Amino acid sequence: MLILGIETATEQVSVAIGGHEGVLGMFEVCRGRRHAETLTPAIEFVCRQAEIELAEISVIAVDVGPGLFTGMRVGLAAGKAFAQALRVPMIGMSSLDLLAFPLRHSVRTVAAAIDARKGELFFAFYRPVQGG
Repeated sequence: MLILGIETATEQVSVAIGGHEGVLGMFEVCRGRRHAETLTPAIEFVCRQAEIELAEISVIAVDVGPGLFTGMRVGLAAGKAFAQALRVPMIGMSSLDLLAFPLRHSVRTVAAAIDARKGELFFAFYRPVQGG
């Protein structure tokens, strides 16, 4: 199973392809708010990097925020278009969950935060639970 991950909820555009073997291809760039013109070439680049055809993708995973409204719209629209064209499911992932995920085995509470602008933050706390 190959998953195409799309993250456009922040200033950065990130695209990755991975599966049971791990990450096969990844692209990240921060070009301000130029998500629409960056995303499709990024997906093409990652497919070449992973040496796969887009038709081999089994699932599209898209960051659903919180984050930049326009960036999220670009990612969700592209994800939905690819999912419909490939006839595969699309799933949404929280920006805060994605930030906290690398620390999922921490024995301490993890705080994830994203600048919401105008002096505000989007944040979440993740407490460890027995058994993961």
